[in-house]
Amino acid sequence: MTNRYTKNLQPEGAFTVGEERGLSVALAVVFAGMFLYAVADIFRNPDAGINNRLLLLAVIPAFIFFRKIRSKLVIMKIDAAGFSYYGRRLFTWPQFVSAKVVEEGGTSRFSDNFKLHLKYYREDGNLYHRKLPLSNTQNKAEEEIIAAIRFYSGLGQTP
Repeated sequence: MTNRYTKNLQPEGAFTVGEERGLSVALAVVFAGMFLYAVADIFRNPDAGINNRLLLLAVIPAFIFFRKIRSKLVIMKIDAAGFSYYGRRLFTWPQFVSAKVVEEGGTSRFSDNFKLHLKYYREDGNLYHRKLPLSNTQNKAEEEIIAAIRFYSGLGQTP
């Protein structure tokens, strides 16, 4: 099963996780359409109530999603040197202890709540446990992330 996810990984390469662009494009278009409808409705019927004017607020999420489309932000980078999160190196592979994906449930949640649990040693010698959120808008699956961690963390080890 892991082999399916690691067949495209190269020892000198890097595995990166970013935002899924397709979903951001769709949401940006929907919110921009709502905003344009509200603007057109104001010109057609200037005496209308506040209900249609509230759709003008759709420009805010439209702007946010258009910015996400243009962003080349890398959320996670996994390579032979170690693991980085938002451009900051969390650990190198000699410091790495374990990684697993856990779904932290809630009683009133409608969506998944997956977290990447990482255990690693810092320079001060203490063991750290960090939980990184895995959103539904990321362009890589949880299984791919775990497979990349296993692949790159094992590069320096001899069989």
